[in-house]
Amino acid sequence: IGAGASANALPVVNGMNERMEIFIEFLENASIVLKLDKDPSYRMSKDSFSGLRSMLNEIRYHYTVDTYAKRLYLLDENDKLERLKMFLSGYLIFEQFGKKNDFSKEILKMFLLKYGKQSEDNDNKLRSLNKIIENVDYRYDSIFANLLSYHTKKIDSNINFVSWNYDNQFEIAYSNYRNEKYSVDEIQRELQVIPSFVSNELDPNKSSIVKLNGTAGIYDQDCSYGKLFDFSNHLMNEETIKMFIVSLMSNRNDFKNNIKFAWENDEEVIKAREYARRIISESDVVVIIGYSFPTFNREIDRLLFS
Repeated sequence: IGAGASANALPVVNGMNERMEIFIEFLENASIVLKLDKDPSYRMSKDSFSGLRSMLNEIRYHYTVDTYAKRLYLLDENDKLERLKMFLSGYLIFEQFGKKNDFSKEILKMFLLKYGKQSEDNDNKLRSLNKIIENVDYRYDSIFANLLSYHTKKIDSNINFVSWNYDNQFEIAYSNYRNEKYSVDEIQRELQVIPSFVSNELDPNKSSIVKLNGTAGIYDQDCSYGKLFDFSNHLMNEETIKMFIVSLMSNRNDFKNNIKFAWENDEEVIKAREYARRIISESDVVVIIGYSFPTFNREIDRLLFS
């Protein structure tokens, strides 16, 4: 599975820049509405968003965010790479949170007033604005409707997924098929998502979702997902905005992210690659959904299919 599989809810990588700009503007407008600049505990100022805008300018300079990340990795600029991954995690969480509540509608009205003037650029932004309201691609709903067993609520162990996506579309869609109120880590345990904080050991007797780039998520030092990452508990509301501000724009270092690019070489990434190789080598049929085998992934793709 590649980015095209989520395209009805999330942009593919070369279409992210405009939506990332909306993400920053949404935070900025929300902080004004909440008067966070008047609250000394947030230490907001006119320049508070300049760091995020500078990062977006760097991303724009490269073909995709993945390309920029690969450059930072090759240059051993690890601090910048971690900040980029935090921003990317935050952006993807923003895209996938529900925004049909009153607070989100109030912020979106500010965009409509701003982009209401007729121009080609504003028309494009209005189209992007409409797309961020959809938080899950309906095709993931179809996957679970067709593959979940009525009795076990599980996918057959002969069906597995290898994903290049760092989004949370599987988790969000699956939560709609359980009556229980599961947290994200419980959902990842049910789906056997690897890598995750629940487990990084593959049980071949269960269906699994191996994410070669990890999963968007922001968590604290004790490695719990925390409120910010838990889609089962949150909408894009006042509390969420405050957590975004604290995790992305403060100097606190107790927030980490769970995006791990497939070309990195930490233990979890290596394990995920090996599990993906094993799954593909034991498969009779491989179905490709929304993936174009881009050049910067080609080395890993050759490894997986060798």
